[in-house]
Amino acid sequence: MKTTQIALMMGIVLMTTTGLQADTSVFGSIEQGLQVSDNGTSKIVANGTIVGAKFNTDIGTATEEASGPRVFGTISADIDPSGPNALTTRDAFVGIGTGPVSLSLGRMRNLQETISGATVGIFGEGTDLLSRNSTRNSNTAKLSFALNDDINIAASTVVDGSNGKSGMDSWEIGYSHTLFGVNLVSAYAKNNNTGTRTMLGGATTDVGPVTVGGIYERDKNSAGTSTDSLTGVASIDVGKVTLKGGYQTIEGGADSYLAEAEHSFSSAASAYVNGKHINDTSDTNVYTVGFRYSF
Repeated sequence: MKTTQIALMMGIVLMTTTGLQADTSVFGSIEQGLQVSDNGTSKIVANGTIVGAKFNTDIGTATEEASGPRVFGTISADIDPSGPNALTTRDAFVGIGTGPVSLSLGRMRNLQETISGATVGIFGEGTDLLSRNSTRNSNTAKLSFALNDDINIAASTVVDGSNGKSGMDSWEIGYSHTLFGVNLVSAYAKNNNTGTRTMLGGATTDVGPVTVGGIYERDKNSAGTSTDSLTGVASIDVGKVTLKGGYQTIEGGADSYLAEAEHSFSSAASAYVNGKHINDTSDTNVYTVGFRYSF
């Protein structure tokens, strides 16, 4: 049975057999925009239109030294009315934790997406200049340790037999540490099916009124060939407007430049306009205007 299915069944069993009243909340976001390319084409984009629910509940008694055991979980979906599949699974996992340690099973973001998103993910869904290896995987098991308020370690593996064999398809380990106001992140991963190894490191901090972040990433395949990529972003608030800029270069690939202005009407609603230039053989320019709403 797939790990994702097992995870969802575990959550249902735990909630129904123990008679627990979970702290459940619904969340989501809507992002709609009109995207125009310099070749004259245009389309409606719905990146970041998401709906989901999450729960978190205690299953034991807390002590003065540590919090009690807890069960948590998330299920969410991407919504794209214009796509071939209007509703697709985004996350679907359950977990159990006690104190600083937690174990999650199911479908979730890989650590490279989590780390790069926290470091350079200042734009919207589908627009962010994230890790080249960012993805969501089913049949994932993730173990997390919060050593203190400033140090976190996580490890995960994907086991689904996609290579025709039962076993570990990939694994990764990530680390984050806040030191003197600088948030440092790193990750190491290996895909056992392809033999590719990935190293990632990055940092984010405030320099006066400007927030800056960057990541460096290296993929090395089984033949020993390496591909490097570098991503940098910056943002500054000017009244209710946030100005953002980003750059990403991939060895042997394209350079991407991204600029955006986002006007906040409230903590939940905003409008934006952005432009992206892809420096390759086609030198493509793409412009998008739209709105974002989250709840």
